[in-house]
Amino acid sequence: MQWLRDVAEASRYRCLSDRMSWLDEEEKEAVRAYLAAEDEPLEILDRYRFKLGEREIDLTEAIEGASSAYPL
Repeated sequence: MQWLRDVAEASRYRCLSDRMSWLDEEEKEAVRAYLAAEDEPLEILDRYRFKLGEREIDLTEAIEGASSAYPL
């Protein structure tokens, strides 16, 4: 579900749905690092395409593709 994380980073909306009490120490540290990370430069390329830092993300298939277990 990397695309979901990419969308969260592009929108500058990092969050977590799990309670911290559900996580072990290693997971808690990973969440802290994720929430504290610097924002990568964002460049909008097209309706469903953007660049985060050096990575190009294309959400076309997620948006316009066949139905999935996680419809948008």
